[in-house]
Amino acid sequence: MKRVGFLSIGTKTAAAINLGALRRGLRDLGYEENRNLQIEQRYADGSSERLPVLVGELIAAKVNVIVTASIPSALVTKNAAANTPIVVAAAGDFVGNGLAASMERPGRTITGLDEVVPGLSAKRLRYLVDAVGVKSPVAILSSATGPTHAKQMQETEEVARSLGVTFKTVRIGNANEIAPAFEEMARERATALLVFSGVLTAIHCRTIAELAAKNRLPAMSWHKRFVTDGGLMYYGPNLSRMFRQSAALVDRILKGAQPADIPVEYAADFELIINLKAAKALGLQMPPTLLAHADEVID
Repeated sequence: MKRVGFLSIGTKTAAAINLGALRRGLRDLGYEENRNLQIEQRYADGSSERLPVLVGELIAAKVNVIVTASIPSALVTKNAAANTPIVVAAAGDFVGNGLAASMERPGRTITGLDEVVPGLSAKRLRYLVDAVGVKSPVAILSSATGPTHAKQMQETEEVARSLGVTFKTVRIGNANEIAPAFEEMARERATALLVFSGVLTAIHCRTIAELAAKNRLPAMSWHKRFVTDGGLMYYGPNLSRMFRQSAALVDRILKGAQPADIPVEYAADFELIINLKAAKALGLQMPPTLLAHADEVID
């Protein structure tokens, strides 16, 4: 009986779709729960402080591999799990955040799927400009630091120049800085908002969506939950497909491969989701050509 640990920083309900995708991927590879597979589930319910304890519980359960997602979960798991192999089904910038020595040879106990794919930030800005027109300045909300922020900023600067768009970057370091950040955007007369990937912008996705709506800012986010929380647009990896794809990495580890020798893969499937209800509330008429590109439209 193989034991797979599933660790989520969120709630059981929020993680259900991703866990289901992982299960389907493992089933496709010949694993059947209660026959040759047991999945030990642990949920932090949004409290990162609980993660070390939950990792300890998975280690005590003698799991063969731990599957998790997000940089905070991955870093805590790496530090607490000693030599237990880890598959990070979705996280940004493995190398920049110290999870892997390189994409080709991670060199540690971790492998997985990187969701910060080159070109993503640029494409998000293009879609946002397509939705609202070429208006300046565009506000950028960022909670990331170091390489993750720098990569997103470099891409955004390049495409902004080509589109003739100026932007104002607003940084946040904790939850208490989110509301003042929107006040700063208002002072700068921002016409739209691009949300960069980062821990804070993930955890407080709903708050950001609500404040964007309150301030009548058309917004594009890197986090899929943003549109279901009332935000206008999402463009990024299809997370459920990433979890299903991660099953192949779990399978290799269960068959004896070492994470250090399994290359980190980039996400391969992306989706554009547009919230028409949010568009109507903002008084936006979404271009038919943009709607035609959407993988999902929320009415």
